[in-house]
Amino acid sequence: MNRGLGRRRTYLTSKDWRQFLSILSETVETFRIEVHAYALMDNHYHLLVHTPELGLARAMRHLNGVYTQKFNKANRTDGPLFKGRYRAKLVDKDEYLLQVARYIHMNPVDAGLARHPGTYVWSSHRAYLQSEKKEGWLTTDEVLGYFGRDRDRAVVEFDKFVRAGVTEEFKNAMQKDTVVIGAEGFRDWVYDNFVGPKKKKDKEISVKHRQPRPKVKWNDVMSSVAFAYDMSVSGLRDKRPGQGNEARLMAIYLVRKLTGRTHSEIARVFCVESEYTIAKAFERFKTRLGWDKDLTDKTNIVCRNILYNVKT
Repeated sequence: MNRGLGRRRTYLTSKDWRQFLSILSETVETFRIEVHAYALMDNHYHLLVHTPELGLARAMRHLNGVYTQKFNKANRTDGPLFKGRYRAKLVDKDEYLLQVARYIHMNPVDAGLARHPGTYVWSSHRAYLQSEKKEGWLTTDEVLGYFGRDRDRAVVEFDKFVRAGVTEEFKNAMQKDTVVIGAEGFRDWVYDNFVGPKKKKDKEISVKHRQPRPKVKWNDVMSSVAFAYDMSVSGLRDKRPGQGNEARLMAIYLVRKLTGRTHSEIARVFCVESEYTIAKAFERFKTRLGWDKDLTDKTNIVCRNILYNVKT
């Protein structure tokens, strides 16, 4: 994202808005980046970008620089338009891709510029809902894929997901001065391998004194959960009501939490077609742990048993 210098408006006329999108299209083609979501506001913009071939810095320099030149020429101004170098956060796709897309699409609504994200002209939500309005350079399949294979149904479910709104917790996470949006394991991996421990503001224990992380296998988790619920491991793969479903949800939650497997990998283990189904199951179980003390205690016992029996 980037903001206007001194919070000045970065788009003064409809031509400016269209010009920015035109240069964004050019940037996508030239630097081979993927744009999954965008929202242009009066004095700032948000982009959800994937860079398969790296080159984010060059792409953003092109986008901001060329647009500033065009803006100054069209509006007879001069000097820098944006606050400075763009701000970027690295997103854990498995955990937070959908959350970030929702955050971006709800920005105009939260700012009071629209009642519904689909009615705001200068964001990609309308393009998700109406394929005929989709720009050729916008990538939507990745996000919609989390909501199933049927595109029409996926669009409806995605719209519901976005309109449900952004939690205050996630808003705070997006507004913090951190460079990573992701689960704890993902953040640790990024900081330890790329950013460096000195820049990790939210860690409580230094890397030097941190205990080695246990190497947990998914079948260790499955066996322990099956034992706790007096059922077979194969039974955890069957979706069933009641206690069997609770065991299945616990297994999904702990496999994700302890092994670091992706949603797509877990979907294959549990014979589920959509990784979005796994993501929803994980969040549903996590939410229940917040209020169900008995389940929390049981989960903690199973977790301790798993960690006790694995090597670091």
